[in-house]
Amino acid sequence: MLNIQASNGSFNHLAVMKLYGDGNNLELNFCGSPLNTFYQAEQNEAEAFVALRNDLVKGNLIDATVQACKVFQIRKVSAVVRLPIK
Repeated sequence: MLNIQASNGSFNHLAVMKLYGDGNNLELNFCGSPLNTFYQAEQNEAEAFVALRNDLVKGNLIDATVQACKVFQIRKVSAVVRLPIK
């Protein structure tokens, strides 16, 4: 299972499809906030996918994701995907 910040059809969903291909073999759990995404991943012993950087945000880092990383003490990133916003 892959826990994803945001919802079906969102920018993050598109980024996951770019990272994993068509995603047909993935069980996706759309969690909304970064904090809930990490919580669901912990509860389900699964991976989490969140957006950390957005060039449209002042300072480029998404504060809610930074705070969630601190709360859950994220220490390892297993993959990165870049997808330009158009």
